[in-house]
Amino acid sequence: MTRTQKSFELRGWHVFLIFCAFFGVVFAANFVLVTTATRSFPGEEASKAYARGLDYNAVLEAERAEAALGWIVEREVSKSADGVRVELTIAAANGRPLNGLTFTGALKHPASKSGDAALTFVQSGPGTYAALADIAPGAWILEFDATHADGARIDRRERIWID
Repeated sequence: MTRTQKSFELRGWHVFLIFCAFFGVVFAANFVLVTTATRSFPGEEASKAYARGLDYNAVLEAERAEAALGWIVEREVSKSADGVRVELTIAAANGRPLNGLTFTGALKHPASKSGDAALTFVQSGPGTYAALADIAPGAWILEFDATHADGARIDRRERIWID
């Protein structure tokens, strides 16, 4: 007597299980990717962005006032034994060094706030101000605000690369 082996027959419940398994894997992968993405970068570039957007005319006016000053700003970023040295040289439109400026400044990481470092600028020469920061190499955003005793002010934000 010979036995006939029954061949596999794909039934409806097989298709249903394959369908559920496929989409289960897709949903699990999406969950992992979305969770990882939102934990590593929350997406907020500026707090109160909507309110700042409404006041954009004031920002444009401040930029025009800054451009009218004609201040010349040169920056140099270098490594030192103590970390990264940021040096700013600021002169008036006529080339005269500007002394006695007060500063606020920071080096900000473009992708997260975890590595941000505040900068404390001190005058190191005529019109020259320096600050030190202990940060990792890579892309950074240098932000600083310099105010003169007469109220004149510049506000800068630029991307820099630190080796």
